[in-house]
Amino acid sequence: MASREVIDIEALLIRTYREKQVDRRHVGDERSERAVERLILMGYPSAGGGFGGERVDRSPFSTKRIAIERRLWGDVQLVADPLLRVHDAVLALPDFFLEPLDDMDFAVWDRETAAQHGHAIKEAPHGATFTIRSGEHAPRRVTRLLPAPILIRCARSAERPEPSPVVGYRGRALYDHRKHVCGYETEWETPRHVVVAERAEYAVWHACLDMLAQEFRVTLPELVVQRPAAPITPWLDTPDVLPIPFSRKKATEAAHGAHSKLDSAENACV
Repeated sequence: MASREVIDIEALLIRTYREKQVDRRHVGDERSERAVERLILMGYPSAGGGFGGERVDRSPFSTKRIAIERRLWGDVQLVADPLLRVHDAVLALPDFFLEPLDDMDFAVWDRETAAQHGHAIKEAPHGATFTIRSGEHAPRRVTRLLPAPILIRCARSAERPEPSPVVGYRGRALYDHRKHVCGYETEWETPRHVVVAERAEYAVWHACLDMLAQEFRVTLPELVVQRPAAPITPWLDTPDVLPIPFSRKKATEAAHGAHSKLDSAENACV
């Protein structure tokens, strides 16, 4: 019995989309399958000779047709069947929906999970999508997240989604009724709603990796697909707001000053 290859789910997707580029070969799609089937059933002669002593058609049209046939068969042979099944599974993943909650919290649902919790995800006539939570009457706006583009993009670049850190700078001063400074506005390096969207994309990416790994344990018997090694919520390892108690301008000046001192020290060592 042949040994089964042990592979991480991230590595499997990188092999599928970065190394083999299965999604760009157009193998397995309906158009290519029809083209190959049509060429086989019509029994066109190959470039090496005819069938049953028939005259070989060497016209430009026939030559081009044979070249297309060879390219299609070459694509089929270059891409291993397990990778085609990986691509099919990625395309079959359900849509997810981002529901912003209080502050920086959020929820990510697919329709099946939402229904299990007694919620409903519905679409309005004008195209907006809402979720109606169990026990609530007011719908909440949600944003659709498509998992296949997220997974394929990350696999092509061999990188994980990287949510931006929440960095706050001291903005303009706030004054009380006596015109005394009572505080400062916070200026965010990355808007907080953008950070929430990036975190939700990471959550969808990680959840889909786990779903695929469990599915491939059944559908890909030739492989032992391991679950994702990436952390589920990497942003919990850093504070929500990094302590930078001065303005963006002064922070930039301080950073440049630190680099200048480092360069001076390196030059002195030389």
